[in-house]
Amino acid sequence: MLLGVDISHWEDNPLTPQEINFEVMKAAGANFVIFKATQAKYTDRVFQISWADAKGVLPRGAYCYLDWTIPAIEQAIYFVNAIKDDPGELPPIVDFECRKNVPGGTTGELWNFITYVEEHIGRTPMIYTAPYYWFEFGNKNIGWKRFPLWIANYQVVKPFVPAPWTEWSFWQYTSTGDGHKYGCEAAGIDLNWFNGGIEELNKLCGITSPTTPPTMQQKVEALYEQGKLHGWTLP
Repeated sequence: MLLGVDISHWEDNPLTPQEINFEVMKAAGANFVIFKATQAKYTDRVFQISWADAKGVLPRGAYCYLDWTIPAIEQAIYFVNAIKDDPGELPPIVDFECRKNVPGGTTGELWNFITYVEEHIGRTPMIYTAPYYWFEFGNKNIGWKRFPLWIANYQVVKPFVPAPWTEWSFWQYTSTGDGHKYGCEAAGIDLNWFNGGIEELNKLCGITSPTTPPTMQQKVEALYEQGKLHGWTLP
């Protein structure tokens, strides 16, 4: 598994000139960073000032915290407009956890959001949720399974995966990581595991792994094959 962090305005003090240091974050062992990008119709401050800074340092993901102040489709439109010019390397993400003013038909709202984002960004989005929240407001419809699951489940040896999923892609396992260690001003930070190695992460991000240079034996064999085409023989 690979370690990574997720951040928002809580990780940076607006009253100080310093910003999140992604080189420090990477040196501390982070393999990816996920940003809160939007909520309702406003953009998170750290996303605005630090999204571009992380580019090329760590693979980035962006999420919308789906609240219930306005229809989900309006939030989807706002989110797409916020990230469409640079959507990051990880799939776009919807944070499905808000308990304030939860309406009826929450899965319908979530479906409206996620299908709009998929159509306009061109990638299959990921769903962030917690087991207890999904039990209460989600459902077991098999259609959800094609969206990767980012599960929040603390103080457990392994996360509980709600149906219809049978496996998780990302696991937020704590909210009390060492923020200073990872280049943030906040003392605490969310830490996550990716369920795979570097090749799987690169594939999810659309990053091509560097090609391994051929060995001397492979070079000789290649020359031999070329020679055979021209009637050459090796001594």
